[in-house]
Amino acid sequence: MPTTTGKKIAIVTGSALGLGYELASQLIANGWLVAGVDFNAERQAELTAQWPDDSYRAFVKESVADIATLGHIDLLINNAGQPSFKVPTAYEAADVDKCLKGLKGMILWTVETLKACGEQNVKIAQIM
Repeated sequence: MPTTTGKKIAIVTGSALGLGYELASQLIANGWLVAGVDFNAERQAELTAQWPDDSYRAFVKESVADIATLGHIDLLINNAGQPSFKVPTAYEAADVDKCLKGLKGMILWTVETLKACGEQNVKIAQIM
């Protein structure tokens, strides 16, 4: 099914800053329709405490479903995450929790995107 805009569609998580922003910018410059997903760091801390896991899962599912109404999702770039740049021996439980939340988010975005695309003709890049 062609998109409503005639453009290829990409989802870029972590698109507000850094690498995600640059990737989204380049895709847009090359004619893609980009659905950028990002959370403000302060707001994310509030939401992490406020949203149970099922709420985030519902957010991802609803977001991908909304994006898919525009047409076939051609690309998912999973860039969002909260990495820890400490040496591994300095990791604490909170650092591991951040990494696991990022991994969980990547898996949820991937699963929902594959479902929306019927597991066909979608490219997925896992960055963070």
